[in-house]
Amino acid sequence: MQSATPSSLAAELVEKLGKPIARGKWTTDSPFPTEQQLSAEHNLSRSVVREAIKVLKSKGLVDSRPKRGAQILTRESWNYWDTDVLRWIEKDRKFFEDLAEFRLSVEPNVASLCAERATSEQKERILNLAQDLKTYGENAQYDRYDEADFDFHQAIADACGNVLMQQMMKTLNPLISLNRARTHNLSEGVDATVPLHLSLATAINKGQAKKAGSLMKQIIEEARHFATNQ
Repeated sequence: MQSATPSSLAAELVEKLGKPIARGKWTTDSPFPTEQQLSAEHNLSRSVVREAIKVLKSKGLVDSRPKRGAQILTRESWNYWDTDVLRWIEKDRKFFEDLAEFRLSVEPNVASLCAERATSEQKERILNLAQDLKTYGENAQYDRYDEADFDFHQAIADACGNVLMQQMMKTLNPLISLNRARTHNLSEGVDATVPLHLSLATAINKGQAKKAGSLMKQIIEEARHFATNQ
């Protein structure tokens, strides 16, 4: 059997350290284990430990300087676009409140612009995706529902006529998916939001910009409710 490589060992250590960091085991006010302590505790070479700390530093979780060791950084420094960080903070209610606030500041305007600018083909795609959401929700096909919801929100951004908003949604969608994964009663969350998605698709199809923005706001508020009231 092939032995683990230094990089794979470092990746394992990143996972072992990253999750407890994200969930508050160590804070800016508590000492983080030294390189020597981590090496002894996990039976790893110090070079592997250094490699793992370097990865955690790239994710904004720690700062590391010679002769001072690693220190936990404040949450404002964390890279919330990093997929590992997102996995590790899955139970962080404050993050999902922040996510909802961010979405509310952007997505209703994206929906309004979409209603004003979408082509007939783009409107038809959005209507079809909304119907897919209804079908998958009714049949409890939540994995497919998640994919269709991703496509629905991305289709709206793609049709808004603003390339920055299009790219922003591609980055934001994994966070939205994580938000949905927090919903304890997924069927209840789907039942509450499917009618809103259908109404939003209809408003966009009719070119009702103000109504589209209002409906998108309602969708986000519902998502916040189900993600933060667990």
